[in-house]
Amino acid sequence: MSFPFLLSTDLTQTRRESIPQPQSTQTGSKRALPAAALAVLKNPAVQEAVIGKGIEVVGKMVDKSFENIEQAQQKAADFLKREVHLRHAITLISGYSKR
Repeated sequence: MSFPFLLSTDLTQTRRESIPQPQSTQTGSKRALPAAALAVLKNPAVQEAVIGKGIEVVGKMVDKSFENIEQAQQKAADFLKREVHLRHAITLISGYSKR
């Protein structure tokens, strides 16, 4: 079976055209933003705020992880309780049926 449309260069050209191309910029503007960001990050108050926010975010992630672990442990315990109750009920029923 032949698929001539797969050999077409139109498909390749369409893919190339869909990839965003960098826009032309003025000389030096690519370095202006990082330089401004570095200037802001050199400020001790900004550094302290960034570190504080980072600690807060990591703390929330750890809390969420512990919460997920506790929920999983509770679900497992509930499941095992149901299974024990089910086995106990089956044992009682089978004990009654033997009489």
